[in-house]
Amino acid sequence: MKKKIEQLLIDLKFKGMVKTFDEQLALAEKNGLSVYEVIYNLLAEELRFRQERSMTYRLQIARLPWDWTLNSFPFDLQPGVRKSRMMTLSGLDFIN
Repeated sequence: MKKKIEQLLIDLKFKGMVKTFDEQLALAEKNGLSVYEVIYNLLAEELRFRQERSMTYRLQIARLPWDWTLNSFPFDLQPGVRKSRMMTLSGLDFIN
């Protein structure tokens, strides 16, 4: 039955679930998790996997340098972005 479920996950393209399926089953046996908890954990892992993959894809498409920080951002090439304003906002003083 386990192999059939794994094949269904592969056919449905649930790559996040496939990666963690064995781990979740072992965790369920060890900790006595309910079926609902196992399903929840598998779905949560699938969502996390898809969000991570989506973010990676978007960053690749945007072609942003990975090492950009506020200190290395080329503010002089972006006249619409004021460096002083960005530095102030980065301090999160507006949260108080």
